[in-house]
Amino acid sequence: MKAFKASILFLTVGLAFNACVKDDRDDCPEGQDYNLSLYFEYYNNGGEDLFAENIEAIDLLIFDENLFLYQQLSLDEVIDHPERRRELYVEPGTYYIISWANNFGGRSRTGSGSRNLDDNYVYLNYSPLSSDRLYYAPDKRGLASEQADDLDFYKIEVAPVGITYDTVSFMSAHRTINVYLKGFTEIEDQQRRNPDVYVRNLTRYYDFFLHRSDENSVEYSKAAQEITIEEDDGRHRLYGFARFYVPHFDNESPVNLDIARILSSGVEENYRIDMNDILEELEMEVWDGDEAVIDILIEAAGDGTYVVAKVPDWTVVDVRPGFN
Repeated sequence: MKAFKASILFLTVGLAFNACVKDDRDDCPEGQDYNLSLYFEYYNNGGEDLFAENIEAIDLLIFDENLFLYQQLSLDEVIDHPERRRELYVEPGTYYIISWANNFGGRSRTGSGSRNLDDNYVYLNYSPLSSDRLYYAPDKRGLASEQADDLDFYKIEVAPVGITYDTVSFMSAHRTINVYLKGFTEIEDQQRRNPDVYVRNLTRYYDFFLHRSDENSVEYSKAAQEITIEEDDGRHRLYGFARFYVPHFDNESPVNLDIARILSSGVEENYRIDMNDILEELEMEVWDGDEAVIDILIEAAGDGTYVVAKVPDWTVVDVRPGFN
């Protein structure tokens, strides 16, 4: 699996591209309608081909040898292409390629307004509910930090004659957090407002090298929804549930999880857990591109305390429509 760079951000500026695509041959050399053929792929950590199940939209940015934006393309047609290829013509030379998939929130917006590779960002706070299920190319999994930022990893040389072939390999740029609430009376009797679940202190943006912002200012929140769980004894019980897609964070991070509820007495109560403590409890480590799904069970005990535990292998009997 060869990973390489393809840049995509959303600089909707009116660029006059010195290139031709397969559908428009006016600027191409006579007898040649393309000289660059790109293949798109996404494999999970287990080596399974999950491109069709996960990739819904593709944006590609091509930067020239001076790291200046040369072409910006929306390539959604690749998803249904039988060979997952896109063929285009560029002037022979050195290029750097980065791609994002599923960047719905920021697709039509500009980042910094710059056309330079070093100066563009994907902001992650367009929705108060969740980030997009982002994917990024090139695939940096398994690279040491000094390798991951090496421009050679992003580089492609388009030959002066013939066709240059290369692969755009995606990796996950998001994580999934599933929060289960057990023993919350407002969920079980459905007479009061369900608790609100917050994920706080997430990074504000990715740059085009997939570095995270130092500004941890993004939060997502959802009201817990009821789901029916079949417990180990065979009984069915109502749990609260909230799912979030979030950008990457480190094993030591400021991210925390808050549960806000109103008790039957009318008193507001807030329970906070640090993500560091959650990962320690789950005996879990995270890294960029890891596709991590973090399942968190928070149980309200009768004495006013809470217990955090790993979610058992329950049977989810019923999930209401609209979860994502």
